[in-house]
Formats: sequence, C-alpha cells, structure tokens
Amino acid sequence: MKRNIIFMRILLIVLACNAAALWGCAGMHAWNPNIETHIDTLAENRQYDKALEIIAAVPESHNNYETLQKRAAAIEATREREIRRALSKARAAESMQNWSSAATWAADALSLMPGDPVLIVMREEYEKKRTKSIHQSQRNLLMAKGRYLADIRASQENLILADPDNPAARRRYREYMESVLSVSEELYAHGRKSFYEKEIREAREALSLSARLHPCEKARSLLAETHRIKQQEAMTKVAAALPEENRATPEDRFPELAKRFEQAMAASNLAGARRFAREMAEIDPDRSKNYENRLAGPIEEKTASLRARGRLLYGQGFIEEALAVWEEALQMNPDNPELIQNIHRARTFLENLNRWKEIGGEKSDYGS
Repeated sequence: MKRNIIFMRILLIVLACNAAALWGCAGMHAWNPNIETHIDTLAENRQYDKALEIIAAVPESHNNYETLQKRAAAIEATREREIRRALSKARAAESMQNWSSAATWAADALSLMPGDPVLIVMREEYEKKRTKSIHQSQRNLLMAKGRYLADIRASQENLILADPDNPAARRRYREYMESVLSVSEELYAHGRKSFYEKEIREAREALSLSARLHPCEKARSLLAETHRIKQQEAMTKVAAALPEENRATPEDRFPELAKRFEQAMAASNLAGARRFAREMAEIDPDRSKNYENRLAGPIEEKTASLRARGRLLYGQGFIEEALAVWEEALQMNPDNPELIQNIHRARTFLENLNRWKEIGGEKSDYGS
C-alpha cells in the first residue's frame, strides 16, 4: 500500500511537470503581476514575437486583458513597420548592387519574422551575390596587379641593366620578379578554375595575362584550349545560321579566320595570329601569304625582346624563368641558333643543379 502511494505521488509530479512544459513560459509570464513592464522590455529589445506570445496566453479573466490586447495590435503594427523598413533598405541596396548591405537588411527582417520562407530565400540570394561580388572584386584586383607588373617590366629591366652589379638594384629586381611569379601563378589558378567552370572568356583573360607575365607550358596549353573552344563555338554558330545547302565549306571559313587574325594582332597575341595564319594557309596558300608576311616583323621583334629578357633573368639567377622565356621565343622562331644554345645551357645548368642536390642529400643521409 505504501509503495502504491509513493508511485502515485511520483506520477502526479511527472504529470505536473508535463503540464507546466505544455503551458510554457508564456503562460507563466501571463500571470506575472508586472506583465506590462515585462512586455515593454521585450518590445524595446525587438523581441516582438515573444511579447505577442505572452499576450496571447493571457486569459480573458486577467484584469488588464483588454489593455494587453490593444498592446498586441500596436506591437504587431510596429513589427510589420520594421519589417517593411528593412525590406525597403534591402531593395535599395540591391538596386545599387550593394549585396553586403542588402544581405544585412534581409537578415534584419528575418530576425523579426524567423522562418519566413520568402525572407530566407531573399537572404540566401543576397548572400550568394555578395560572395560573387567579393570574388569578382578580388579577381579585378588580381588582374589590375598583373597588368601593372606587366606595364612596369621595361622600367624594371632598364634599371637593372643600367647597373647590373648594384646590390640595391639586384634586390629590387628580385623583389619584382618574385611578385611577377606569384601573381602569374595566381592568375593561372584563377584561369584554370574559370575554365573548368565553363567561364571561357574569364579564363582566357586570366591565362593570357599569366602567360604575359611569365610564360609556362601549363598556362600556354590551357590558353590554347580556350582559343580552340571559342573558335569552335564561333564556327558552329555561323554554320547553324545557314541553311543545310549553304553550310560553310573550308573556303567559307577564310574570312572568319582573317577577322580573328586581325583581332589577335591588335591584342599583340602573336601566337594566336600565327595559328590563324596557318589555318588560312591550309585553306588558300596564296591568299594567306600576306598575313604570314605581316607576322614576320612582329615575331622577330618579339623574339629579340624575349632573348634579351631571358639573358637578364639568367644573369640574375632566375634560371628556370629564363628557360621558360627562351622556350616561348623558340616557339615563334624555331631555327634561331642563339635560342637553341641558350636553352641547352639553361637545361644543363638545371640538370647539374638537381644532380648536385641529390648528391648532397645522399651524403647527408649517409653522414647521419
């Protein structure tokens, strides 16, 4: 009997706790004698939902029931007004493409109406655009830095050539080259990412600037692929616009190739211009001679510039960089004996250097 009484008491306690949980804090606050002061505090802190929840739990028998219902209407109106204000600010920021502010105001509105699906989607969209805007700003900054380094190359080279043995000049040039190599690698990484995300135009810009700063096989190879894709897209578009019986023949491609040749020359893209000239030569050797002749002078000038830059880099200890520059020059002038000799010398130096490192490592391991 005694055990049954104890069991019943425990059961009553559990039921009482569950009832309290179901009733919740709002119900308990509803009987608070200082309920209006409490609601004032919640409203000041913009906890409108909590205040409305407490008022809704107030029974009709409460002394201030009517007053609290009026307060509820006022709080609801204030809440709606603040939501409209936040949304207005968000849309104003959106019109100026200020995605950071737009996302902040959308989040502010969402804090007043938690869980609202429209506000959730709005905030997510603004956050996506804000992230994209940040990435675009970073990309623009990187491109600007790359162009700046490319533009001041001649002045940096002239400074070191004027006094090649000066320690300060050597240090300044080394710092410049370290920036060039770092930014070139960043541009390649950005171009590669854009390429695999199918943003071909952006990939071409980044890869072109990367190769301009520091020629390397991986950048040139990927850049050539972007040119191939764009050319294929252009040809496909032209062909699709024609009736079946008038589809383009190889001869019909000549004007389009000539146009692309001119664009490449205007952009100082000699490798691209030469590629288009070769394609035109396959279609019509006679018509293409003029384009090939126009390339001869600029290619020789570019080759001479790259030879000199390679010599400067080699003399300052940038052997791998000199090799890359000479290899780029050799692609434009394959029979140049000086380039061939310089490339052989640079490769031999690097091979010997790697061999010495391996030997040094073996001796160190043996000694340990």
